[in-house]
Amino acid sequence: MIVEAGVSARTNDEQSKSKIDLITVEELKTKVAANEPLLIIDVRSSESYANSRSKIKGALHFQVRKLKYRLGFPPLKDVPKDREVVTYCACPSEESAISAAQVLRENGFKRVRALKGGWTGWQRQQDLWSQSGSEQLRTRQTKSSLLKCFSTKSSLQ
Repeated sequence: MIVEAGVSARTNDEQSKSKIDLITVEELKTKVAANEPLLIIDVRSSESYANSRSKIKGALHFQVRKLKYRLGFPPLKDVPKDREVVTYCACPSEESAISAAQVLRENGFKRVRALKGGWTGWQRQQDLWSQSGSEQLRTRQTKSSLLKCFSTKSSLQ
């Protein structure tokens, strides 16, 4: 699923350059789980990043304002320009992720998308996935307990 986001632009040419595709949390989770070749760039503030208990598996943290400069140094320097890249932030409308994606696109990266819903969306989905996993585990445990109960009861008779 491709969703487009754009930052206001004055000319059609600028506007076409500014459109950044978005990737859904579900789609990114699938790609990460499948170990697809993917570069994930976390552009949350340094404070938000430092105070976070977790990050998206394999994500690299860079400040948006320093991203262009960092493209000249490893590990970003060594990333193939045709590698799929996903940026994310904690902004309400993916502003920093879109800005980072634009910097990457302007510097030759061809397959760049921003995470729809950003860090908040990822965390929200992680909580839902954890809850559904816990519910499935509880259901299995309940079924197992019931089966044990019935098998014990029938062996006593």
